[in-house]
Amino acid sequence: MDSYEKLSYVSITPHAEFLRNFVANTICHSCKTSQRKRCINMADDHNLCSECYKTAVFSIERLPYIVHNLRKFYRQFNLKVDKNIPIFLTDKVEMRKEFDDKTTHSMTVYAKKSTTLVIKNCLWQGEKMEAVKEPKKLSKISILLRFGYPDVITGARLAHEMMNVWLGNKGCMDIQQNIKEGICKVMAYKWLDWYFCNYVDSSSDNGRLGLRYIQIYKPEIESNRAFRGAKMAVDKYGLKHTLKHIVNTRNLPDVNQATALVKIMNEPNEINTVLLAQEEMVEQRTSRKMGLIFS
Repeated sequence: MDSYEKLSYVSITPHAEFLRNFVANTICHSCKTSQRKRCINMADDHNLCSECYKTAVFSIERLPYIVHNLRKFYRQFNLKVDKNIPIFLTDKVEMRKEFDDKTTHSMTVYAKKSTTLVIKNCLWQGEKMEAVKEPKKLSKISILLRFGYPDVITGARLAHEMMNVWLGNKGCMDIQQNIKEGICKVMAYKWLDWYFCNYVDSSSDNGRLGLRYIQIYKPEIESNRAFRGAKMAVDKYGLKHTLKHIVNTRNLPDVNQATALVKIMNEPNEINTVLLAQEEMVEQRTSRKMGLIFS
């Protein structure tokens, strides 16, 4: 018998269960505030405060809503990602089996028929929340996400991996890792802006928490060198043309010497005009909204 079948589950609300099992005077690994809070210790060895706990993704039932929003986000750039790609939640242990990197929170697995353990749901066992796992056979392309993180953060990581999948579908499996990571991080960054404009209500507690996540994770992305190189190209030429250049040349457009790409951009094209206008609108809305909040 699977040891998880022996777990007892007390039928009370999840938040009440949190309050019964919290550990005091701990720093939350999601909102990362310097203020020590009452947190639970996850089975995945990260601490989660009561605020982050309310929006954290513990089971696959929470994924469809996030995926739906991600597809809306991608559609604004006329980018389509295969709807049938399996997306699984997993933990640090299983993630390291697939990719030996302690900092990895999401990944895309290609051409692997092996079986991995994914998160089915979570139950309380004493003072810890334990993940109930089940074996799943990974298909040709699968996305793995670390469980137990708030939906905003999970969405940003999924935006990253969806660009990874998009590049793979365009035959760009062989591009340099820094180019791939850079453009994927650009999409995660753009997702945070898009989410802020569409879903963050600064007058509510959840809205302020969502803003907190964005304030934390955008600087983390900005500190990455690969991201900065990709963002310079996207800022100069737009996302559409940057992606087209990557697909055609396996490289980023040169932000200093790209006369051919500039010529293409200057050609009248209704789709190009619409896409660039959409990108500028999102950036302008974000700037105005941030100004209102912090003025």
